[in-house]
Amino acid sequence: MKLLPYFLLRLLPKWQCICPKCRKEVKPNSHDCPYCGERFPSAVKVPLSFLKDPKKLEAYVHKHVFPRISAFERNYLTKYFTPIFTSDFETGAIVPPWTDNSGGTIVTSPVHHGTYAAHMAENSKFDKSISATSPCYARLYGQISSLPTNGSYRTFFGLDSLSCPINVVSCGIYNDNGTYKWYMCYDRAGTMTYVVAASPNPVADTFYCVELYWKKGASSDAECKLYIDGVEVCSASGFTGDWGINYWNVGTQQEIGMHGIVDCCVLDTSYIGPEASFYPYIQQISNIDSVADIGTHSNFTKQQSVPDSVFDLLTEADADTGTSTFGKTSGSGSSYRTTAANEVRLGVFTPATSGEVASIVFYGRGASATYAKAIITDSSGNLLTNGVGAATAVSATAGTKTLTFTAGSRPIVVAGTTYWIGFISQAAIRLYYDSTTGGTSKQDTTNSYASPTSPTDAGSTTETWRLM
Repeated sequence: MKLLPYFLLRLLPKWQCICPKCRKEVKPNSHDCPYCGERFPSAVKVPLSFLKDPKKLEAYVHKHVFPRISAFERNYLTKYFTPIFTSDFETGAIVPPWTDNSGGTIVTSPVHHGTYAAHMAENSKFDKSISATSPCYARLYGQISSLPTNGSYRTFFGLDSLSCPINVVSCGIYNDNGTYKWYMCYDRAGTMTYVVAASPNPVADTFYCVELYWKKGASSDAECKLYIDGVEVCSASGFTGDWGINYWNVGTQQEIGMHGIVDCCVLDTSYIGPEASFYPYIQQISNIDSVADIGTHSNFTKQQSVPDSVFDLLTEADADTGTSTFGKTSGSGSSYRTTAANEVRLGVFTPATSGEVASIVFYGRGASATYAKAIITDSSGNLLTNGVGAATAVSATAGTKTLTFTAGSRPIVVAGTTYWIGFISQAAIRLYYDSTTGGTSKQDTTNSYASPTSPTDAGSTTETWRLM
């Protein structure tokens, strides 16, 4: 076989995405298999070398893929990368799928996830019978309600064999003079041998991911391990224990059994590990302008649920305050003020809603055809960010004139806050009003249409400009 040059090896993909069902290569972001028609949440990413070895592939998926995915995706993949046994009690019963039950009951609270879990009274037990298996991994989520007294043990669960005179391996909690510790107990040449972990220290009524591992060995090569929340805390190796596992017992073993809750049970020949973390969905609906949350969802409920083929579409609302009207917009009055070129005429404006300002409307006309810009300042006369609008044509015919702000560069106003709103023009314009009493207006006679600055209050008038 000719060796490939190094630069070519670097260009070749190290990973391949496959369909979970037929295991043929699919595109990385695909959700449909073109070969078998299977629909899936996401393709399975595996090293290329594992595709030729089904055992390596299954071991890789269990060890590296399962711990990183959601419960929904894990349940889906188990159809094709099947554990020996699973039970999350979501049927509302212990038997089946467990083989026998003595004292265990179904509860709805507390649960690790889902609707149901199993409650274990002290010294109650349920078990699952399987064909002799090695290696064997058993994982569950459990919490103990009653911790052991000083110097005693409480057993979570154990793995047994038909051919072993005593229990093969078990695990639980030990009270070491007031300090609670995880322990593993295994058969070593007919003697029950305990391995106690220094840490972590368990506490009552807290869910832990507890996983027990056994591999038989006829020539001093048996081994067993205990994992807590994905971390190996106890291990033993180099002894003889030639027993395949036939039973998974939850509850009573050689010591007092657990009193607490069991959920999310998996039995397999490969490492299982903790379930993927659950991240909260995004609660904020929309906040494009730092004020109100504005927007419409097509199906926000589906966005909050498990992965499926229904997706949520967020439509951002037009977050403008609406048009702001300056001057006369109705009635038959014909009074107006003439605003000279490069002069700013302002009126008080208090918006009822928060958001962007898209445009300002006034009733008036140019003394001749001209251009004008809208202006918005704070209550002290300082221009707001993006407070100068776009140049807009103003005809010499009296009527409603709309001055706009450029999309993406619009000023933001907050409901109930006082602003000044006004205009500056290239040539003289006429602004109409309804009354000369009760209003609050300002006039800046020296400014620049080309580059407007914060207006200076050069005089006040009392026209009632109609601002909405």
